[in-house]
Amino acid sequence: MVIKYSCAIHRGHQQEKRGLKMNLISVGIIVEIFLFVGVFLWVRKLISKQSRQPSLSKKTIKNLKF
Repeated sequence: MVIKYSCAIHRGHQQEKRGLKMNLISVGIIVEIFLFVGVFLWVRKLISKQSRQPSLSKKTIKNLKF
């Protein structure tokens, strides 16, 4: 009798650990997704800034000396 009872307690403890591991894995996956999206948006912002060139007025262009 005692053996069956202790196995039931042990089994419940294992399921609790498994549930905790699943929660940690799911939290890790969510954090990685947010990091991926954040880095993607940051790189996109950097690329869009580099492609822009300042516009000069026609008067400034005429006054340039090379």
